Amino acid sequence: MLVVGAGWSGRTLAQASSGRESEDYCAVGFVDDDPAKQGTEVGDLPVLGGSVHVTALVRARQVDEPVVAVTHDIRGELFQALMDWRAMGVHVVRMPDLYE
Repeated sequence: MLVVGAGWSGRTLAQASSGRESEDYCAVGFVDDDPAKQGTEVGDLPVLGGSVHVTALVRARQVDEPVVAVTHDIRGELFQALMDWRAMGVHVVRMPDLYE
């Protein structure tokens, strides 16, 4: 999975999924628009880019399920990427749904 949002909720999600016994989810990294986070690591995962990179990252990393862990309104390029993913047949998961 590719975690969209490297803030508190994204970090919490990545930590919870890495501690699972099951290998249902394997996080490959984060996408975040904060320039200070890009090119760094959050926890043990890299921040691979911003919203402009998400569709290419989903394809290149063969991500089955991008998980949206954004707590604010989704607009602009990220919103468009979500629509593109749906058109590509990619199942987008919201963080609360993953916890269920």
